Amino acid sequence: MTRFVSGAITVQFNSDPARPGGLQPQARQLREFDSGGAVRVYTKGADRLTTHRLLFSGYNAIDGTTLTALRSFLQTTVLGIRKTFTWVDHLDVPRTVRFVSPRLSSREIGPDRHAIEILLEEI
Repeated sequence: MTRFVSGAITVQFNSDPARPGGLQPQARQLREFDSGGAVRVYTKGADRLTTHRLLFSGYNAIDGTTLTALRSFLQTTVLGIRKTFTWVDHLDVPRTVRFVSPRLSSREIGPDRHAIEILLEEI
């Protein structure tokens, strides 16, 4: 099962997400202008940025307890997008990631069933 781990805190999902294919690594590029107006490009850290999209909807929607634990994990454990954590996917492959957005939006699709999309940036 998919889970998020940060230290002693773990969020265990009640189902595995659908993972749409087609997400390509993007080149990481930080740009700014110097005082003369010339563009300065920095390549700080890794040169590739991989984004993973986890989609919980339909038959693999999450329950209310998991949604509450996930929101608490986002707000108090990893402080939005500030801290990294370990995402262990359905094949038990650990990856160091962080949330792309500090907010989670979900919609109720049935009694105690919530659809949610999570974007993770691999570090």
